[in-house]
Amino acid sequence: SAQERALHYLREWESMVHASGKEEAGPSAWKFNKARQVYLLKHMFDPDVVGADDFETLVRYVASLPAHASARGKTGESAKALRKDSLRIVANLQNLDQSATPDVGLDLPSEERLQVTVHRATRILAALGIPVSPPGEGKDEKGV
Repeated sequence: SAQERALHYLREWESMVHASGKEEAGPSAWKFNKARQVYLLKHMFDPDVVGADDFETLVRYVASLPAHASARGKTGESAKALRKDSLRIVANLQNLDQSATPDVGLDLPSEERLQVTVHRATRILAALGIPVSPPGEGKDEKGV
């Protein structure tokens, strides 16, 4: 599947990074693949697609993206927007009086799932060197 191929790509990248620091490092099986990178960056906030261990590797991968790479800028923008939206939804969920809320058939993610998204977006932003304020402490200079 695309998920398996993308995670294999990420793990090969991690092996190449570790091997490159060793004197006996041989040729690497890893080779840049835009399609795999796009898949990983698109699904990085979903713990069902990118598990916790692979996410830690993905954070290092994102941090290694060249400063001039468009993927770096787009990743930062999407992480900021997703973090902001998730924090807003969590705050709204916490303020709702569930007994007074009519069932309108909304399929909202759970608060726990939203917190995972916030955590992952915050980690990605930190890896990219983009400052954010902790939830509930106002906004940083970018309005996040």
